[in-house]
Amino acid sequence: MASEKINQKNLKSALLASWSEKTSWTKNFDPENPSANQCRVTSAVVQKLLGGKVLYAVIKKRPFTSHFWNRLPNGKEIDFTLGQFSKSVIIPKGTIAPIKEVLSAPRIKKTYPLLLKAVKHYLLKIS
Repeated sequence: MASEKINQKNLKSALLASWSEKTSWTKNFDPENPSANQCRVTSAVVQKLLGGKVLYAVIKKRPFTSHFWNRLPNGKEIDFTLGQFSKSVIIPKGTIAPIKEVLSAPRIKKTYPLLLKAVKHYLLKIS
């Protein structure tokens, strides 16, 4: 699956169709806010499919809230899970999170292969 064949609209649809309790960071899936708790795994999948870098920022220290999104190879930033936050939330400037670190958490070792497989399956189905 070549990255040049994946457009952002189709990728967004694939993510929306693929997010679930099984891919959520906290296992608390909310169909009304499907991107909630999906940012880390989503950013890893987007990086795998489109290349570029994963960005990371701490939004709040208490309770701890962080966020992950992507910088594409062309330098454009893309955030498929920004909708999980209210408009009043300010996302600080991100720092690059090495993909090895992004994928090192125990939970993501389960969620990443599931989301990647589901997204690829969806994209193949619509192509």
